[in-house]
Amino acid sequence: MIITVQKIIDSFDGEIPKVFKSVFGDIDPATEIIRKQYPESMLRFEDDEPAMVGVISSIRKDRDNEVVLPEGMDDSQFSGIVLWQHDYWRDSVPHARSLWRKMNPKQNPYEIIAKTLYLQDVSVLGYEVYNYRKGEHPLGQSIGFSATERVSRGQTGYDELYKEWKTRVRDYLKEKKLKASTTEYEAPDAFYTKWELWEYSDVFIGSNPDALQIAVSKGILSPTEAKGLVEFDAIEDEETDEIKELKERLAVVEKELAEMKQPKQPSDYSALWDDPEPDYTTMWGEIE
Repeated sequence: MIITVQKIIDSFDGEIPKVFKSVFGDIDPATEIIRKQYPESMLRFEDDEPAMVGVISSIRKDRDNEVVLPEGMDDSQFSGIVLWQHDYWRDSVPHARSLWRKMNPKQNPYEIIAKTLYLQDVSVLGYEVYNYRKGEHPLGQSIGFSATERVSRGQTGYDELYKEWKTRVRDYLKEKKLKASTTEYEAPDAFYTKWELWEYSDVFIGSNPDALQIAVSKGILSPTEAKGLVEFDAIEDEETDEIKELKERLAVVEKELAEMKQPKQPSDYSALWDDPEPDYTTMWGEIE
């Protein structure tokens, strides 16, 4: 997902929240903020504080068929604030902050790990999210960044990056004892080789309606917040013909289901009652 800073600013109703200012400061409004989600497979909780160490990005392809290279990260402008669902509109204090970010391993890294401290003493949300995570419920983290160097398929240097990347991913999966998917090593559309980290967030992977319903039922999200996540007008990739066709077919099915749920009225059967007596001679021929 990509969204410009200007689009976020335009969505504010009134004064810009302090959270937004602390994250982006005086950043150019034309800057594009890119979000990449990563389902956490490695978590470690600290015994002496409400903190968690987890992976916030890796060299595996994301859902957009792109790769964010860990060694390209620049977090020198990162404020340290950890957000909830990339929520720049929240007026209350953030629920967590990042204590550090590290590339793992230091040489030829395949992931970025970060330590997140949940501010339970000043944030109810921080308390809820931390305990939700510690209860081993599904939750991921998503980085928000600005790309400063991107190499797309067909551009100079892409083939070399792709060849090296395949070897790195293979070693990564072997070390983590993970099974490669059928499309694991297929060529990505692009590599982000240099990028600036602006924030990262605790997120529900995909922000699907089922996950949002669970969050509301557990009190992590209010119904208003959940509705805002679903209805936010972000900049999405252009729909393919296949997606358009599926949406049209889905609309037809939904219409038919709605009609089936409507109770029948006597007038709906009038056409059957008003039919004239059938002409059996036409159906069976003349009877001698």
